[in-house]
Amino acid sequence: MTKDLFLGFGSNMGERLNLIIKAFSMLIERGITLQSVSSLYLTEPLGIIEQNEFLNCVGKFEFKGDPHFLLEEIKAIERSIGRVERFRWGPREIDIDILLFGEMILTTEKLSIPHKDIIRRKFVLVPLLEIDEELRDPRDNSLFSDHLESLGKEGWPELFLEAVLFEKLIELEVKR
Repeated sequence: MTKDLFLGFGSNMGERLNLIIKAFSMLIERGITLQSVSSLYLTEPLGIIEQNEFLNCVGKFEFKGDPHFLLEEIKAIERSIGRVERFRWGPREIDIDILLFGEMILTTEKLSIPHKDIIRRKFVLVPLLEIDEELRDPRDNSLFSDHLESLGKEGWPELFLEAVLFEKLIELEVKR
């Protein structure tokens, strides 16, 4: 059965925009159907702040399959793009997180769905809600918009590239 899949993307090293576009392209090449994208946002790094700003966005996909297989595919894409594992909250060439997978709730050693920090991260909630402002957390049916509101307006992500333009760049990459 096909499920709606929401993935979060981030990059703060190298050609950030091109790396994120490449990640989308590689997912699409693997048969994961893109339904919509958010705008791209500039965001401050978490934890270790002596690093470049991140570009962040969210993509909504259609996926049929196992979430553990999906995670392995995502990790392979990250490695292929050039991600180097450094340290927690360190700089990243590309980071792809499974945010939501239909209504699934899953917690294993390697995978938490919904993403365990989804309700605490403006850089995830802002683009996620741009795609669907009525999304609810499957763990308790709360609106993600309520979680975002509770985080306040300070440190709000800054618009970098509107969704319609970003989607055109992804389409160009896929057609190459």
